[in-house]
Amino acid sequence: MCLRCADAPAPGARMDVAVNWPAVLENGCRLKLVARTRVVWRARDLVGLVMERHEFRTQGKEFGAPLGAESGRLAAGSRTD
Repeated sequence: MCLRCADAPAPGARMDVAVNWPAVLENGCRLKLVARTRVVWRARDLVGLVMERHEFRTQGKEFGAPLGAESGRLAAGSRTD
């Protein structure tokens, strides 16, 4: 996984990452990909990560928006060196 990160940790550090998944379950429930990653490289404001562990979590239903309207926004979680 590659992402922009202004204050990326050094290679070898671990990072928790959560991504709003664009697919929606049949019942309208949104998903989030939550991953424990390890930094393998960084250059300027980019960081390369390898997923060590991941899971999909449900986020509940979003009312007022069409199904699948949620984009794949990225939210980098807390660093865990």
